[in-house]
Amino acid sequence: MPKSKDINLKEIAVLSKISHGERSIAKISRELSITIQGVRYYIQNFLENGFITEKVEITNSGVEFLRKNLEWIKNFLMDDIDDLYSGTKWEAISDSFLTKGDIVSLYMKDGYLHARYGNSGPATAIATTDAKLGEAILLTNLEGIISIIPGKIRIYYIPENKIGDIEPLIKSMKQIIEESNGALIGIIGESAKTLLMETGNYSLVEFSALEAAFEAAVRGKDAMVVVSEFRMGFLFDTLKLFKLKYKDVKIEIISL
Repeated sequence: MPKSKDINLKEIAVLSKISHGERSIAKISRELSITIQGVRYYIQNFLENGFITEKVEITNSGVEFLRKNLEWIKNFLMDDIDDLYSGTKWEAISDSFLTKGDIVSLYMKDGYLHARYGNSGPATAIATTDAKLGEAILLTNLEGIISIIPGKIRIYYIPENKIGDIEPLIKSMKQIIEESNGALIGIIGESAKTLLMETGNYSLVEFSALEAAFEAAVRGKDAMVVVSEFRMGFLFDTLKLFKLKYKDVKIEIISL
């Protein structure tokens, strides 16, 4: 296994590009912000060490050299990340009376991190403050993985031909909300606002609703967003960006 003083990140980056089929010195230079002379220097070293062929194709020795170095880098980064997390302060909602120094188990509930006494869960931490049931508590020395199953997002759009007559939609909307099991409700635009006002006295996210829906989903909470068909057309670019960023979140678009 290589040592830190033996690792040359630029050299590894160049060999990684070659392992993915890149042979253009100019392109490697441009993408990695390394001078062309530097890339040529590394390629010459790779040839002398048998890591690549004359056709700039990686050899078995090159693959093994790259694998060992990438493995070392990965382990180095993971150790640093673990150290960073273990020393970071976290906040959670206490599920019982907890005192400073208690070991607690962590889990997600309704989009929020909760702490309960004991180390029975897959993720644990140490309390740095006292807390009663339902109070916020500060934690440190996080270990393990907090299990989060992403929530789903359902976008309900109001058809343009129904905007002038929302009465038939009120009953449907009430049923959807009742069956959503406490999902976050967001609205976009005037038509959605008036429909939800008629539907009932619900807690609504009225601004940045799409962003809030994705934030809830990545924290394990389902969400719905109500919008008019007219405004829906303006959301697709934003949706594409969010879908790229939050690949595990599933989205449904449904007509009311």
